[in-house]
Amino acid sequence: FKTLLLAALVLVNTIVAQNTQDTESSSWSVQDILFKFFEQTGGLGWTSSAEWLSDDICGYEGITCYDDDETDSRRIGHIKEVDVANHGLSGTVPVHIYGLPYLQKLNVRQNPELVVDLTAVEEAQFLEVLEISQTATTYFGGLNKAYQSLKELHMSDLEVNGPIPNQLYQLSNLEILVANNNGFTGSVAS
Repeated sequence: FKTLLLAALVLVNTIVAQNTQDTESSSWSVQDILFKFFEQTGGLGWTSSAEWLSDDICGYEGITCYDDDETDSRRIGHIKEVDVANHGLSGTVPVHIYGLPYLQKLNVRQNPELVVDLTAVEEAQFLEVLEISQTATTYFGGLNKAYQSLKELHMSDLEVNGPIPNQLYQLSNLEILVANNNGFTGSVAS
């Protein structure tokens, strides 16, 4: 009985440790974050995933890194953009992607079997452009937390019906909103 109880405790501690690690994306390495993204969005089934399992993250297809011309030297070599539009992604974009330190643009549009989880988008403190058009995203909880950085949001063809999401009104720095071909109802607040 003691052996069985000890085995159960070890299993519970392992599960708790895994869940804790999953929620603490800020402690993850950039390669771990990208691997999780690749894994949870069906990377092996993408239409193109050149170099995604290599050591050179700046060489991954769809990844743009800050180069030596960047005025903020802290950003050099870090990921600036993730652009995997129309790559056949499926599943859910893990919240860990927002843990990339200087991410400025995330483009996952035209992946109709992909859901974008926005619940931790505030972790991407420098995210200015978010393109989620033509994905299976229908829940916008957390989007309002990107109010300080987000300047451009593309969310067309999401097949969303109902009132305009309240989160949109809280994006005080938003300059461009493209949200056509949705079934939004109500009037636009001024």
